[in-house]
Amino acid sequence: KPITTVLNEIVAQALDPRELKLLDQNKDKIVSLVDRLVSSKIAADVAQRVLEAIRKQCEELMQSLLNSPKEFWRLFAIFTNVLSLPETSPCYSSVLGLLCEIGTKMTEKDAFVACGLFGEYGLPKLVPILKAKPSKRKGLLWMTYCFCEASMHLSVIKALQDALDDMGCFLQCIVILMHQEEGFSEESEDLLDLYIYYAMTGLGHQS
Repeated sequence: KPITTVLNEIVAQALDPRELKLLDQNKDKIVSLVDRLVSSKIAADVAQRVLEAIRKQCEELMQSLLNSPKEFWRLFAIFTNVLSLPETSPCYSSVLGLLCEIGTKMTEKDAFVACGLFGEYGLPKLVPILKAKPSKRKGLLWMTYCFCEASMHLSVIKALQDALDDMGCFLQCIVILMHQEEGFSEESEDLLDLYIYYAMTGLGHQS
């Protein structure tokens, strides 16, 4: 079942008829909800109710996302706009938490596919926010690692560097990512070396 169909059904179940009438009938319900949320045309508590309902369906969503790159792209296309809200917004926190939970479940199910999909379709959506909003980097980078298990952190960092194309921003992101590591084993010596290299680079970099 397409992810948009699943999300539309969740919206229809979570909202009452009066609230549903506020949505643009020419758009998918979930897309209209997000549009109205971002433009402050719908109450945050109404959107929160829908987001909580979506979170309870993570298992079903996860399988659809693993099965189809198009569905994964669509998920980020829908929810990236919410990540443009202030990080103090409850809906921002809810969407970030939702994506973290989906990423964790996808990684548990198929780490290779989860990380590959995120690198191809998720990371490009986050790059503009990472560049423009330093205060959001910690949360967004935490979410990044939810989609990528420890053995893939090295490749993710390299993809992030290429995508950002901004050494100052990248070095700040590296510091955040380094603090998110749970530890280093013999197998992760290359990753540790990379962190040390960029730590030394950062000391001499004028940002």
